[in-house]
Amino acid sequence: MARPEKESFDYFSLDVDYFKDPGVQELFDEFGPIAELIYIRVLCMVFSGNGYYLMMNATQLSKALFRSLKCAYGPKYTLVESIVAHMAEYSLLDKTLLSSGVISSHGIQVAFMNMAIRCKRRKKITKFSLLSEAEMVEFNIKGSDVITEETGINSEITRVNSEEIQQSKVKESKVNKRDEFKINIDEDFYENYFEPTKWTKVLIDNKIISDSDLKIPYYNSLFKEVIDNYDVSDMARAFGYLVQFLKHPSLPIFDMYAYIRHALINNTDWVSHEDERTAYFEQLSKELEEYRKQQEATDEDLNDDDLPF
Repeated sequence: MARPEKESFDYFSLDVDYFKDPGVQELFDEFGPIAELIYIRVLCMVFSGNGYYLMMNATQLSKALFRSLKCAYGPKYTLVESIVAHMAEYSLLDKTLLSSGVISSHGIQVAFMNMAIRCKRRKKITKFSLLSEAEMVEFNIKGSDVITEETGINSEITRVNSEEIQQSKVKESKVNKRDEFKINIDEDFYENYFEPTKWTKVLIDNKIISDSDLKIPYYNSLFKEVIDNYDVSDMARAFGYLVQFLKHPSLPIFDMYAYIRHALINNTDWVSHEDERTAYFEQLSKELEEYRKQQEATDEDLNDDDLPF
């Protein structure tokens, strides 16, 4: 009999831009480096606990952190308590869930799903979900997967009548086949989630991003989004210029995905209107040329008697 899959993780990756996170920077500005350390400890507690949440209130979390940091140079309990409170203020922890005795956040849940997919674990956010509808689609989470804390049942209610209960075995067989097909889709989803498309591979081959970048699915979605809205040849030209620039950027880029998304969409839009700009300037050039000829003809018709002096 196979062992049940763990909910928790033995390790997690820390983003290189961790210290540039706005919430972490706010903590640092307010409390110094001890706050950064405490938040890392919170992440360790969550990922090693239920995976993406802990059943604790702010006081319990503060006491647990204080005990883990208790030493000759450790912070006072009041400081730890204040740091935990400010984590909620800076969205490092979700304020609403924290007030209900749950430690989690949108960022933690996204990181949990990315780690689960990377490790090929069939994990989903089923409680205390903070994911958007787009993210639920991206992570293959259905509304019926999410369980309400109050009732412990699926949040989407399915109506079943007596006719459906008395269906034939033939129809049950068809249902089983559909369920089997859904499982295959899920397996392919997890298997290929981090597989880069040909456009994303260009970024990897040019060493702009790593082949282990956790945002590879975001790059894949970005290129699909742009191609769906613009001509692929226009995007290819804009992307070519962008890649050449990113090989030797003039300034450091702290959030590569955000930069590429902004630049690619804007540049593709600019390229797509090139014909319109060309036509505009050609028309303007013709009008200026006609105006110049009219002025020359007027100057030739003038003689000295026509001058006012």
